[in-house]
Amino acid sequence: MKAKKTNPPDQPNILDIVYKFMAKLALDFRDTMGAECDWSTPTFYRKMKHAKSINKAERDMIYKIVQEKADDFREWVHDLRKFHR
Repeated sequence: MKAKKTNPPDQPNILDIVYKFMAKLALDFRDTMGAECDWSTPTFYRKMKHAKSINKAERDMIYKIVQEKADDFREWVHDLRKFHR
């Protein structure tokens, strides 16, 4: 039977790192939308419930922010993979 390969004790848990980053990404998206569109946090969540409450400028801002966050995420994953080889 093969021994399971695990992280060395001094190396952080990759699952924990990724989970925390993804949770932070959602909050960063919410906060960036709020700042760019002058929304409060309750307004953000209200707009999430009703698709018709999003106007074209807000929709364009969503795509812009998602693209920026996706680019940041790709760079972060690239760096993470180098660290965890």
